[in-house]
Amino acid sequence: MAMYYDANWTIKPMGQEQREQFGVVMPPRMGEGPLRNIVQVYGYCISAQCQDVQLAWAFLQELASPHTESGREWAKHNLAASRTVAEISGQQSDPLYSPFLKSLEDARQGAFDVSSLKLWRFWNNDVFQEWIFRESRINVEERLRRIAREYNDTP
Repeated sequence: MAMYYDANWTIKPMGQEQREQFGVVMPPRMGEGPLRNIVQVYGYCISAQCQDVQLAWAFLQELASPHTESGREWAKHNLAASRTVAEISGQQSDPLYSPFLKSLEDARQGAFDVSSLKLWRFWNNDVFQEWIFRESRINVEERLRRIAREYNDTP
């Protein structure tokens, strides 16, 4: 048995045959501490500059409703936005989606919450950008040689 750790969005492109070969587990607990998981959440919003707020609101209701065709289609490709959508879309009983939904019961804000932009700016600018620029100075052949050295099992 092997384990591949990824998020729920890797489920949607799987065909039924592939889905039957996978299972889902959550990360292990650290002692008696709370369940840990990485959940990236997106939200719906209407811009303050929106020219037709009622039309925008109608669109979001259509998209998020489990009672509309587009809402049911949206739920096939994304983690459900509510328990009702999860139930109607089948995600609640789906063995691959249900663990992700269950983990939301213990969800709380994390380090990359939008309100902590200082940390995000540090991560994005100081860490990520520096890593990209450092790596981009190395040509592709040198990168491949480094990878080969790291994974070469022969002495």
